Order: sequence, then structure tokens, then C-alpha cells
Amino acid sequence: MVLMDIGMPLLNGLEATRQVLKALPCQTSRPHRILMVDDEPLIREINTDLLIAAGYQVDAVADGAAAWDTLQLNKYDLIITDNTMPRMTGIEMIEKMQAVGMFVPVIVASGTFPKEEATQSPRLQPVATLPKPYTPMKLLETVKKVLGTAVPE
Repeated sequence: MVLMDIGMPLLNGLEATRQVLKALPCQTSRPHRILMVDDEPLIREINTDLLIAAGYQVDAVADGAAAWDTLQLNKYDLIITDNTMPRMTGIEMIEKMQAVGMFVPVIVASGTFPKEEATQSPRLQPVATLPKPYTPMKLLETVKKVLGTAVPE
């Protein structure tokens, strides 16, 4: 009898939860697709895992040249890139994208950002910058602001 008394409220709670979930609109849009570019493996992995846990579809590469190759094969809603990387910097990648008419919002998440290059060419300005070190919450807030999505509680 005690089990029955405990079980009934639990079952009622589960049924109430099911009803609420049924009443919510289903997500019909695809998850935003993000390209994460950073030559630091740990930063790349942490940011990728964080963004995937937040519901984004994420591809990650180690530098601007690899990002450029990936951009030739896939479409993205957002690029998050370090600036100082081997083979091609974040700014050089933005230059290349714009030279071919590829306009994807870019967040530069870097310890160094060459303001003189961006000042000389305003079109090289990223939509946002995140100076390293930044918190995971700051990264998510910036991504959500750029993509126009709500910040989760």
C-alpha cells in the first residue's frame, strides 16, 4: 500500500510532464551549424563539446587553412575562430571568404586581434569578438546573440 501511495503521485507527475511536452510546439528548424576553428586542441574540444551540448551542430578544425577547405564543402550559420593560427589566421580567412562573396557571421575568439587590419578594412570586422580567456557562458551568450536565439536558463 505504501508503494502504491508513492507510485501514484509519481505516475501523475509523469503524465503531467507528458501533457506539457505534447502542448509545446515541436522544433521544426534544423540546429544551427557552427564551424569551430582553433589551433589549441583543448580549447577546440571544450568549445565544441559545449556548443554540441547547447544543441548546435558543430564541426571543428585546427586552423584557418583547414577551415577554408571545410567551407568549400559545407555551409555554416556561424564561424568561431581564433586569430593567431598557423597556415592562415582568422583575419586572413575572413579576407578570403569576403573575396569570393562568402558572407557567414564570424566571431573572433582570440587573445590577439589585429585592430589595425580591421580598421583599414571595415569589411574585415567580425560580428563579435571574444578576448581570451573567456567563460563558457560568455561564449554561449555571444553565439546566441549573433544567431538571434534565446539564452537557455
